[in-house]
Amino acid sequence: MSHISTVSTSFVEINNTNNLNFKIMKTKYFLPLLLFIIVNSSVFAQWTVNTSLAGGYYLLDAVHFLDKNVGFIGGIAPTAGDSSKIKKTTNGGTTWTNVATVKSGVRDITFINANLGFAVGDGGLIAKTTNGGNTWSTQYYINPNTSHKEAFESVYFVDQNIGYIAGGFYEMWVLKTIDGGANWTPLTMPAYFQRLKSIYFTSATTGYVVGGDDTGGGIGRIYKTLDGGSTWDTLSSGIASNYFRDINFSDANNGVISCINNGILLRTTNAGTTWTQVTNPTGTDQITEFSFANSTVGYASTLLGKVIKTTNGGSTWTIDGTLSPMSAAYSISIPNINFGIVGGIYGMFGKMDTPIGIDDFANDNKLLIYPNPGNGNFNVDFKGKTASIEIYDMMGRKILKEDNLLNHYSINLSSYPKGIYSVKINIDGEMYDTKIIYQ
Repeated sequence: MSHISTVSTSFVEINNTNNLNFKIMKTKYFLPLLLFIIVNSSVFAQWTVNTSLAGGYYLLDAVHFLDKNVGFIGGIAPTAGDSSKIKKTTNGGTTWTNVATVKSGVRDITFINANLGFAVGDGGLIAKTTNGGNTWSTQYYINPNTSHKEAFESVYFVDQNIGYIAGGFYEMWVLKTIDGGANWTPLTMPAYFQRLKSIYFTSATTGYVVGGDDTGGGIGRIYKTLDGGSTWDTLSSGIASNYFRDINFSDANNGVISCINNGILLRTTNAGTTWTQVTNPTGTDQITEFSFANSTVGYASTLLGKVIKTTNGGSTWTIDGTLSPMSAAYSISIPNINFGIVGGIYGMFGKMDTPIGIDDFANDNKLLIYPNPGNGNFNVDFKGKTASIEIYDMMGRKILKEDNLLNHYSINLSSYPKGIYSVKINIDGEMYDTKIIYQ
């Protein structure tokens, strides 16, 4: 897929504050030009590979961004036996600061809020931060049955107290904490060995774990719990023999699984009861990790350095970008629909930063509008808040007004001309001014 150059920031300024402004140059020639640029370029993501490597890595296996500025990376050191690092950026990856040095590779990073985060990895690594990732405390979990340090691949927290870790090298492991990581308890898993790769919970009690390893583990299995990990059931994947690398859900019912062999991509629409194969647009390229920005828009990285995208919760996927010269991609983080980071080989990382659109303020955790640009139908999520909304056309005329909205509102502009519309939203007394693009 070809990429169009982004719009110069001298044209557009979006301020991510309580009052958000979309500033346009005041010239009679500018608006048609801006419309042309938006309609013809903003459909595609602008993925670029950063030429200034995040040094000290053989591969970036863990990427997690809180918003378009603050993010973290971890991975595998370039030389066996070397210490690995967790690095932090506050400027979207332009520069990185080493915030932790650990004894073994980092496989996954997650944050529960702006301050509380966890990282897990090889050698039983469990790291925790309580100050936004500036400093980390570490422990190295030892298997009480074998006295070995197990390898951990995935960490997921349902709230600031309850969290889970999945992995295992000598034995299959799922650990649970109910005290914010102070203590971890092994859960009883089915009597079948495999190296677990990914864990995901859709509620406080309902969760899934997948795995398998063709270098010594068992054939891939999907396990589901409905009681917070006390018991686990084995789900049927619908394929005879493969190994599972990642699992992610866009909502309680819709989920996806990537397989290690042949690029197979599975999807469920009924909370894992059945799984069907959907087309991987890259063919047999292995999907390494998923990241969903909301219930419909999701992205995934692939082993051969591509990014694929869904806009319908995983039903269909398209190639969104090729990360040349990054030959391999291992992890992806999409904090909002206009920004994402993909971690790759040798400390390379790909970046999507779309300058046109309104999701720059999605990290406010109060407001999300999608898709944008759109075909005339837009969704507005107020995330548990009460709001009022006003929409103005390109001549400044008010065309829609709704009050006392709770949680969600659907905008339908199909009876209006295509173009750029102003949106003013009042959420519990806080004002937001932005734009939606009907194309």
